[in-house]
Amino acid sequence: MDVDKKRELADAIAEAGARAYGFERDSMILLIKENEPENAALGGTLICDRE
Repeated sequence: MDVDKKRELADAIAEAGARAYGFERDSMILLIKENEPENAALGGTLICDRE
């Protein structure tokens, strides 16, 4: 994910949290962890092996 998409995601999540829970936007911390497809699995199958 490029940095512009990460900015969009962070802004949208902060806005949703502020709206839904009444949090201050600056009180939330968002960590974006990207995993390589060979380091993650879904249903016992590596993501890189899924079609």
